[in-house]
Amino acid sequence: MAKNNFIDWLLGLSGDRETSLLGKQRFVVFLFTDVALIVLNTLSIFTQPLEKPAIISAIFISVVSALLMILYFMRMLPLRGAITLLLVIAQAQNVVEMVTYSYHYSEPIQQFIITDILTSLLLVMTAFLAYLHFSPTIVSVLSIFSYAFVLFKVNSPLLEGLFPVYLFILVTIILYDSLVARTVFYIDEEKVELTDEFTAFIQASGLSRDDIKGYSALSRNYGTSTASTREILMTMKPRAQQNLMESVMAVLREENSDRNILHKIFPSFTETQLSIAQLIIQDKKLSEICMRLGKSENNISAQRSNIRAKLNLSPEDNLRDALVNAVEQWRKKQESIKVSRVI
Repeated sequence: MAKNNFIDWLLGLSGDRETSLLGKQRFVVFLFTDVALIVLNTLSIFTQPLEKPAIISAIFISVVSALLMILYFMRMLPLRGAITLLLVIAQAQNVVEMVTYSYHYSEPIQQFIITDILTSLLLVMTAFLAYLHFSPTIVSVLSIFSYAFVLFKVNSPLLEGLFPVYLFILVTIILYDSLVARTVFYIDEEKVELTDEFTAFIQASGLSRDDIKGYSALSRNYGTSTASTREILMTMKPRAQQNLMESVMAVLREENSDRNILHKIFPSFTETQLSIAQLIIQDKKLSEICMRLGKSENNISAQRSNIRAKLNLSPEDNLRDALVNAVEQWRKKQESIKVSRVI
């Protein structure tokens, strides 16, 4: 719960700027990466024996990271641009450091080169997690270039042995980036299409979003009490309430009419058997009938057998066809009676 509250607090920092899931994901990645770069570079100035160029580089990255965050919160820079600039500049710092280290290589410096290599990998992963198409590729190319330059300048069996593994990881991330970027693109397209269709539906139907939420809640059987149903209906406009109630009443009249016909044709049917026969005519499946009537499959199956027995059906006969034919014949008979009376 505490973790979720912390993430919610972080998302709240973006205000109303990032409303989509993709935007929120990028914002959290940007915030963590920006703060991490500021903290790590600031600490490196005071905790590591750095040369003057390295100190200047660390100060530069800290200042740039802080500046990008300020520009974003001042709404002068979009989130995607802020993350991309942050990652590219941070990777450029790694490139400069690795090239510099290669000219002043020694055994102690090797650990700084490995640190920069791992940092580059983390930056590539950050670009991937932010769903920034092409950014992981750009950062990866810069990383591979700097690593290859170091191998060209220095003789280190350890760095040479790590390079194929490092190259494989980066190529894999680039391939995954292409797949994810394509997926995100299609999801965005579908979202825009659905939003447009939903907006067009609202305009054409004259319903509000609250009306549609009310219909949805009623369709999910939200609340069985009268008070709950009234509460849902009150969220709709008066016209929507009237349309809904008129539609429900029309369906109930039709169902009651069908039930009355079945009762007249099959007076020996029990109330449960009439309900089952009515649902069978509506082509409902066994599971749907059980859910509708609140009975077990064994109970419904037994009632179906009793209905078949009352209709004198053989195992080969279709129960629904028999019920439908009986209803149609009864209606035709009633029509012929009406015609004969007119004549």
